[in-house]
Amino acid sequence: MVSGILTKADTIQLGEESTWIEVLEGKRHLLKKGYFVTKQPGPNDLLKKNSFEESRRQEQEFFATTEPWKSSTEQIKYRTGIPKLTAELSRLLSLLIMQT
Repeated sequence: MVSGILTKADTIQLGEESTWIEVLEGKRHLLKKGYFVTKQPGPNDLLKKNSFEESRRQEQEFFATTEPWKSSTEQIKYRTGIPKLTAELSRLLSLLIMQT
C-alpha cells in the first residue's frame, strides 16, 4: 500500500497548478493509493512558533480560499490537508491490523 504526499502546496509556481492536479487525479506519477497534498508552515510561521492547531487552521483556510484548491473536485478536496491524510492513514492502519 503506497500513498504519496505533496507538500508545500503554497509554493507552487503560477502555471504549474495543472501538473499537481493531474498527479492528484491519478493521471501522472501513479501510486496505488494516490497522493495527498499539504501546506506546511513557512519560515515566518516557524519563527512565530505557531501551534499545531493554528498551522492546521491556516492550512484549511489556504485550501478553502486559494486556487486551484478552492474550486477543485471533491476527489481532490478529499486529498487536501493533514487531517484528511491522518484519517486515511488511520483507516489504512486499521485495515492492516484487522488483516493480521
